[in-house]
Amino acid sequence: MQNDSLFKVLEEVCKEARVKIKYLQNDKYLAKLTNGEVTKYILNKQPNPNSGNALELAKDKQITYEILSHENINVVEYKLFWTLDNEIETENKFEKFFNLAYEFVKNEKFPIVIKPLNSSGGKDVYKIENLNDFKEIFLQYYLNQVKTYFNFVVNPFIDSEFEYRCIILNGEIELVYAKKRTTSWKHNLSEGAIPELNVSSDLKDKIADASKKACKIMELRYAGVDFLIDEFGQPIILEVNGSASLKIFSEFSEEHYDIVKNIYRKMILELFKD
Repeated sequence: MQNDSLFKVLEEVCKEARVKIKYLQNDKYLAKLTNGEVTKYILNKQPNPNSGNALELAKDKQITYEILSHENINVVEYKLFWTLDNEIETENKFEKFFNLAYEFVKNEKFPIVIKPLNSSGGKDVYKIENLNDFKEIFLQYYLNQVKTYFNFVVNPFIDSEFEYRCIILNGEIELVYAKKRTTSWKHNLSEGAIPELNVSSDLKDKIADASKKACKIMELRYAGVDFLIDEFGQPIILEVNGSASLKIFSEFSEEHYDIVKNIYRKMILELFKD
């Protein structure tokens, strides 16, 4: 963790802004920032300005869908499967979970994607081609889950070479880039996708407009909004991440690093603005 490029970004920005930084834990997860008489604490090298409530709403993919679709925002539909572990008898527990889940997905139009309700970074995310391979993939998914509860969300698989991310801070667009998939069907940078800065102005404008509307509705001051292109050729929101990491993006090139550093500079200055 200590070789994380975002620590370097944070430390450089703090030094330039004359903000003292002190890590209170060996893994640097908790940091104390001081400017004059003002002290702020941040977690995981991110000076996130979002409220706890806004973060909780954005973390839940199905809730995000409900909110944005209610406000007529073009957003990918998420359906939630949720079962408390103690509601299922211990004997033949997997079979009972599987039967419930099978009934939940059997009428979906395949391929579909299943993922944990609060997942990030592409972890435990699976594409299901048909019902025949559902059990094999479901078993792997089930074994990776926390056993006090069991959940997943289902969304339609949209086949696209690119996914797009918009970084927004205090209502202003800081960055729009494309994530080009390579060896995986996923567009996560951690899965080998490449961040490309060349996005057409028309598409960038549409993504920016939708991102501003979504973040205003969800009361997010900072977010990474992910988009795919729908069947009508229009950007559709896939996810809204209220704590979007720029770590891998910043490590791609010096230009990418400088973009992230500029965003962090604004976040630090905002932190001590009041």
